[in-house]
Formats: sequence, C-alpha cells, structure tokens
Amino acid sequence: MGPDLHPGPIGAHCGSQMCDVLPQAAAVLFYSKSVHIPSRLHGDFGKFAQWLVSLDNEAGMHGILVLLAKLLP
Repeated sequence: MGPDLHPGPIGAHCGSQMCDVLPQAAAVLFYSKSVHIPSRLHGDFGKFAQWLVSLDNEAGMHGILVLLAKLLP
C-alpha cells in the first residue's frame, strides 16, 4: 500500500477517475454491512466516513487504505 498503489497526488488534488468511484464503493460496502468494515463502525456513517480519512490505530494507515488492502488480492 502507499506510493506503489497510488503514485500521484492524493485527496483533493487527485485527478484519477477512481477518485469518484472509491467513495461510492466505500458507501456501498458500509450499507451492505460488509465484513471488510470494522464492526465498531457499523450503523454510524459519520464515524465510518471519519475513519476513512483518519489513521486506523490498529493498522497504522488511513482507513481507506485498510479497506483497499482487504479488498485487493
């Protein structure tokens, strides 16, 4: 994870088409109560959205990267 997965600008500066797709995919996973979403976040979209952009204490990387790591082989 990191530069090898996303070598360009991140966040608001990202120009990738995936920039529009990833938030939608994350929302689908949240509302489907995916096993890839930490159970402590189920039912609270605000906490989930904050987790996506914050460092996950257990993994030591942003929640969106934790989610991607679980989804990618």
